[in-house]
Amino acid sequence: MWDNAEWAARHIKKHGVEVQEAWEVAFVDSSVVPISALDQLTWPPFRRRWTIGKTKAGRQLFVVWDQHRQIRNLITAFEPDAERIAIYERQKKSKK
Repeated sequence: MWDNAEWAARHIKKHGVEVQEAWEVAFVDSSVVPISALDQLTWPPFRRRWTIGKTKAGRQLFVVWDQHRQIRNLITAFEPDAERIAIYERQKKSKK
C-alpha cells in the first residue's frame, strides 16, 4: 500500500469495511472493470480509478484507489448505493 497506509486503513474501517475486503474487490476479482475517475482532481503520474465488485464472501463494495507505476494505493471503500451502481454499469458498458 502507500506511505499513508495506516490513514487509509482507518478511513476504510470508518465505513465498516476491512482493508482486505477492499483489496479483494479492486485487485483480486478478475471480473471487475476499473473506471478512470475523470471527475477527480489527479496529479500525473497518479491515476485515480474506481470499481464496484464483490468480495470473496459476496459483499458488494465501491472501491477507489490510485496507481503510480506498479504501486496501488487504496483510498476508500464502502457499500455502494443504487445510483453509484447504475453509473458503474453505464461506464462499464461504454468501455466495451
